[in-house]
Amino acid sequence: MGITGWVKNAEDGNVEAMAQGSKEQLQKFIDWCKKGPPKAIVTGVKIAPANDEAFEKFTIIRKWM
Repeated sequence: MGITGWVKNAEDGNVEAMAQGSKEQLQKFIDWCKKGPPKAIVTGVKIAPANDEAFEKFTIIRKWM
C-alpha cells in the first residue's frame, strides 16, 4: 500500500497499528483494516492522530513468548 509504520497484536487480543502515508494510502489501509485478513473477525476500527515520528518501512512486530 506504500505506507510506513508498524502493526502488532496487543495483549488484550486487539491489533494496534501506526501508519504514515498519503491521504489516499491511509484511506486504503483503513478500508483494509475494516475487513482484515481472511479468517479475521473485525468488530471495529478506532482511528486517532498520533505523533510525527518518521518511519522508514512498515514492520510487523512479533512477540514470541
